[in-house]
Parts: sequence; structure tokens; C-alpha cells
Amino acid sequence: AVWENGNQVCGILKTPIKEVFRQINEGVYDNILLKEYENQKPKEGKS
Repeated sequence: AVWENGNQVCGILKTPIKEVFRQINEGVYDNILLKEYENQKPKEGKS
């Protein structure tokens, strides 16, 4: 996982994951971005 200031963040956005999902739920981001995040998970697991 990628951590910044004690929060797990999405490396693409440098945004806290909870905030990413909140914004996805509000329609700020679309499913393409969510797929990019999902594709990033295996890389985070190796870090």
C-alpha cells in the first residue's frame, strides 16, 4: 500500500482512498478510474 500522512492513498491521484471512493460514489470519477485503481492493487501488495 501507499501511505501519505498516515492515510492509505491511491498512487494515481495522491488522494486518500476513502476520499477516492466517496468521490466515485458521488459521480466525480467514473468506472474507468475505478478500474485503474483496481489494476494498481497488485503493485501495492508487493511494495
